Amino acid sequence: MLNGRLFFLCIYAAFFVLHICATAQKKKHSLRSPAVSGPAVSASAERPVAEENFNDNRYAWFLFRDSAATAYFSDGTLTLRNLHTASFSSATRPVAIDQAKDFRITMIIRAESSGNEAKFGIIWGGKNNANYNICWIRCDGHAEIRAIRKSSIDTLVQSSEIIPQSIFDRQIAVTLEKKAHNIALRINGKEYSSFYAPTFAGQLLGFAAAGRVTVSLDSLTVFQRRPPINLVNNLPENVIKEALSKSVNSNYTEKLPVISANGRTLWLTRADHPQNIGIDRAEDIWYATMSDDGSWTEAVNPGPPLNNEYPNTVVSATPDNNMLLLYGIYEKETNNRQTNADSAQNIRHKIIRRHTPEYSAGFFTSHRTADGWSAPKPVLIRNFNLLGDKISACLSSDQKTMIISMEREDSHGQNDLYVCDALPDGSWSEPLNLGPDVNSFDDDSNPFLAADGITLYFATAGRSGYGDKDIFLSRRLDDTWQRWSEPQNLGPSINTPLMEASYTTTASGKYSYYVSKDTIQGSLDIFRLVLPDSARPKPIALITGRTLNGKTGRPIAADIYYERVSDGKEVGRAHSDPKSGVYTIALPAGERYGCRAESEGYASINDYFDMESLHNYTEIKRDLTLVPIEKGAVVRMNNIFFEFGKWNLASASFAELNRVVNFLNNYPDISIEIAGHTDSIGAPERNLLVSENRARAVADYLTGKGISQSRIIVRGYGASAPAAANTTEEERSKNRRVEFIIQ
Repeated sequence: MLNGRLFFLCIYAAFFVLHICATAQKKKHSLRSPAVSGPAVSASAERPVAEENFNDNRYAWFLFRDSAATAYFSDGTLTLRNLHTASFSSATRPVAIDQAKDFRITMIIRAESSGNEAKFGIIWGGKNNANYNICWIRCDGHAEIRAIRKSSIDTLVQSSEIIPQSIFDRQIAVTLEKKAHNIALRINGKEYSSFYAPTFAGQLLGFAAAGRVTVSLDSLTVFQRRPPINLVNNLPENVIKEALSKSVNSNYTEKLPVISANGRTLWLTRADHPQNIGIDRAEDIWYATMSDDGSWTEAVNPGPPLNNEYPNTVVSATPDNNMLLLYGIYEKETNNRQTNADSAQNIRHKIIRRHTPEYSAGFFTSHRTADGWSAPKPVLIRNFNLLGDKISACLSSDQKTMIISMEREDSHGQNDLYVCDALPDGSWSEPLNLGPDVNSFDDDSNPFLAADGITLYFATAGRSGYGDKDIFLSRRLDDTWQRWSEPQNLGPSINTPLMEASYTTTASGKYSYYVSKDTIQGSLDIFRLVLPDSARPKPIALITGRTLNGKTGRPIAADIYYERVSDGKEVGRAHSDPKSGVYTIALPAGERYGCRAESEGYASINDYFDMESLHNYTEIKRDLTLVPIEKGAVVRMNNIFFEFGKWNLASASFAELNRVVNFLNNYPDISIEIAGHTDSIGAPERNLLVSENRARAVADYLTGKGISQSRIIVRGYGASAPAAANTTEEERSKNRRVEFIIQ
């Protein structure tokens, strides 16, 4: 076993998956692209899926170091010097290899031994320090091939003296080539052994040194046959991207950006910064705001309660920027997963930080208050059952859906994408795998569901692309969350031979942000780009306004609810700012919506938004009014629908009428007048008849739901009490209304 000297501590800080951490050095090197560029070719082809020359640590190899072992880059070589006699050191990095297909791993290695116990090894298919495959080549000429699984060791090959001892102290090419179910070990082109291919535990690849030996790796190439790159349609030849200014991208690591719906606030995670308050200055939440001239202000650390001594990250921000989904350790307790299939449990897994105890990390929510941010409250999920060490997620704009990247028993690869639904009791449903349309053999991570609720962006190396990890998009095809369009690569202008991930976009879809290692320093930075129309989300309307006291005109804090008019189904919630009353919601195209604000002691006036014919991103400013519950208060019922000139209630009216029923049940001492109004078109006698019959239809619905007829007065006013002039259709529509007046 590894005796605690691990080659897989690369997950030690990965509480939120960018499984390539920023331990990168500061020197850029040239690197051939591991995939073709330009239009996709018509057939699968064998191509390098990993290829590098070790001029620096751009691919974030985890390099083990202690007093008796060291690892370093020098002159295009990655060197391990091991002085341990009873254990070994190693260097590993993730490489996306599909174990179901043939592959070829080739390394150019030089080993210099100073002891008979010396050996070097090739590691592949690794997950952590207890799960990996290794091919040892010893200085006495023997080869050993083992599959390590937790506490078991399966020796696949125990060779006789077949490899010449002169293999040490000179440069050699070591190849592991899988064909069908077997893997062949070749040295300088000569096959020395063939064995049944062990399964992968993960995607970590690297090499090891044991005994008194120095091992240098001069090159690494992994070949595998891959299908052509599926590019987004109609991509321009060059998509212009820009690294954000130094006010956001510091000399430290910036990652996991979250842009607000209006594009004015950027949340990010900053690692190792001297102003971080966590232990080891690890990962803290920061934010920057956009000035009127389009520049970003200096990023600010908001401090507690969003940040504490442990790693903290903003996962998502609601469109109004008044609620944050966080990831971190906000409760000091050990992992307490429950196994009862019917129980709710916190999303937790263990995080180990240097010099700290082991605590449980999880998702939490925090709301904007009049004094700052509320103490984070844990998110509960049913039957979470997380297996792996890495996790990432996003919250939908309507707060009804959460997509999580995690490993479970039914995962196709390491991390898959799963969907959870918000439940009435405030918890979330058991994660449902999005299926093979989206998930690949590799980690599928960093999901972002756009405001349209349909377009999903995510990062993976499990599909044909241009580099270490690429950004893809897929669109949901139905409400099962199981049918998706084939994921499309965002193209070579965005995806480089290095890593790109953590894509996030504004509600309009015009400006997008993501992280990349395509920098001079080779560390993670945040980039912005203007994405072409073909890669943008479907159009939505961004509704902004204030929640106001209808009597005084002053802002009040309120909960916002919006629903589909067609079936009355609630499709989203929001919260207005407790100081300003400002709210923001995103309404996808193709539906009609009713929207209302609710607050204790007030009656809601519902508003109506018709987005059935929306073809372009639109911003609408609309205040939502709440009426104090007192005698004489007038509440307009905007979502009551009749055919023109008639008084038969349309079924789309029932949702609003049911809320009036609930209101009257909650206030049994209140009586109301139902008042019908029309515009001025038509004969006054006819208008009076229509208005009275419409008011009567509403009253009949309420009494049919159990409201006493003695509590309801019915009156028709015709066109005698207009709410607006009658010169335009928009004005006339305001006059065709039904109201109730508190008696």
